[in-house]
Amino acid sequence: MVDEIGLMATVLHTWDNKIVTVPNGAITSSTVLNYTESGLRRVEETFGVRAGSDIEAVKAAIKAACAKNAIFATQPEPIVGASGNGEGSIIFDCKVWCRTEDYYGAIYVLREAVAKEFAEAGIQGPSKGINVEMVSK
Repeated sequence: MVDEIGLMATVLHTWDNKIVTVPNGAITSSTVLNYTESGLRRVEETFGVRAGSDIEAVKAAIKAACAKNAIFATQPEPIVGASGNGEGSIIFDCKVWCRTEDYYGAIYVLREAVAKEFAEAGIQGPSKGINVEMVSK
């Protein structure tokens, strides 16, 4: 957040309350990222589930976690999809929006809500072992 724009420098404070003084020359010759102007920020997280899980059920559980928590915006809608495979797992991305002032706590809300939805739906995390199947002839 900008606290003061002076003749030679601009004084900012960060989300964790650090005071930053930036020479105006650096500001005018650099790219400036403004995280607060739009009022919304996107939270991005990945979740791994056991290989062979029902993809639609996993996506539904992640979307339900987003919908049940008022911290997340309904518009734009969350984006959820399978993004890759890991060892014994399918990796899902979740991109959901929240108010800028809720951004730093939103990741924890998302992780906890998804864990709860997975537990209720019987969705298991990635397997860490090797499955061995014995076949008799």
